[in-house]
Amino acid sequence: MRASDGETIWEDVYREPRGRIFQVQADIAERVAEALDVVILAPERERLESNPTVDPEAWLSFVSGNVFYYRSATLEDNQRAILLYSQAVEADSTFGLAYAALAWAHLAAFAVGDRDGLHLAEAQRASDRAYALMGDQSAASFTRGLYFYATGELAQAEVGVREAIRMRPSSWFSHYVLGLVLRAQGKWDEAVATLTRASALDPRGRTAAYRLAETHLWMRSYPEALRNFDRAISLEPQIVDAYLGKAGLLLARDGEMEAAEGVLREAAALTDSETVVSHLVAAPDGGLWFGLLSEDFGAELERMPADTTVDRGPYFLARAGLHLGRGEAELAQAFCDSLRVEMERRVLEDPNHAPLHGMLGIALAGLGRAEEAVAAGQRALEMTPLEADAMEGSRNLMRLAVIYTVVGDKDAALDNLEVLMAVPAPCCRALLRIHPLFRSLREMPRFQALTRASG
Repeated sequence: MRASDGETIWEDVYREPRGRIFQVQADIAERVAEALDVVILAPERERLESNPTVDPEAWLSFVSGNVFYYRSATLEDNQRAILLYSQAVEADSTFGLAYAALAWAHLAAFAVGDRDGLHLAEAQRASDRAYALMGDQSAASFTRGLYFYATGELAQAEVGVREAIRMRPSSWFSHYVLGLVLRAQGKWDEAVATLTRASALDPRGRTAAYRLAETHLWMRSYPEALRNFDRAISLEPQIVDAYLGKAGLLLARDGEMEAAEGVLREAAALTDSETVVSHLVAAPDGGLWFGLLSEDFGAELERMPADTTVDRGPYFLARAGLHLGRGEAELAQAFCDSLRVEMERRVLEDPNHAPLHGMLGIALAGLGRAEEAVAAGQRALEMTPLEADAMEGSRNLMRLAVIYTVVGDKDAALDNLEVLMAVPAPCCRALLRIHPLFRSLREMPRFQALTRASG
């Protein structure tokens, strides 16, 4: 169908056995290309002419896994994808593409917080199997690039993903991951261009549109961010994260908590309040929201047991933020202590994961243990500075600014906030002006100058 006027350009009906699904797919691609007067490039023609598996049940498990893998970045969806991709390779041990997808899902689960070393080991095993089966095909090269991205080896990740794009230039997912790699490297303009390309290659998919919106938000390009968040919402209205992004955008742009909450209520109307609150808790440093949200959201958080969340640390941070916003100092301190206990355990298990040290620093700051808190926050930033990862480095810098604010080192807090406001970051002047956490800085001329500037 032509988008400009809705006229149908080509249609047909196929009734074929499941075993001929790949030949039908190739036939459809050829006929659509002829109808549109376009040429299928050689890498794409080779892909269409290949049969990734001879087992229809393996194929069914694979495409079912894709539904969950591409639906959202949540741990729950990635775990479902892992189960289905595993069923696909059990049904056909020569299904290289399913092994590649299994590696992707393990890496995604690791990246969103399930930092069990088993995920990396299984991803490596599946990646090696995919590479052995497919040689230097694009999926295998992409998988290796994605592995390097998950483990923080960004230069090698870029090489692998660019090689995958060279072999399969129409892959929206390869462009998408390259965009994530580029923004982690601090190549923001190139990241926007690459994510825009990914979104154009997948016009009915929300994933690239959402990450493009998120990138514009960090760059404080608010009109572009709003347009892409709205697009992501329109494509899959039942997925919550784009609503959270849009609410954060309205707060960053205008400082209007009422408008931001209105967006969250839209999401709650389509799902439920518990789902919205649980996603806020799970968002990086989502605990900051709970010093601002109205009482009904706070009450929903209080009804949520800690053990219902995938990661107890963010839950304790959110509860501490909630009680801090209410002025309930004793309760805020109690949840800071719960956060301390959780983070000390996690740091022992995974000492090389920088965010854990930053979260531990926030907990210690809330308990008045200033020297230990600052040391933990600085440790996180030393492990992953801005120069090593523009995304995680910014988050570590923000956590350190929070630590300095809580322990009362106002000049050090402002030093960090001024750096954050000079680069793309999850920090905005409107949030600084209205959040109770930064109340102690409001009388300082440096803070007033920082929050008066536009952006």
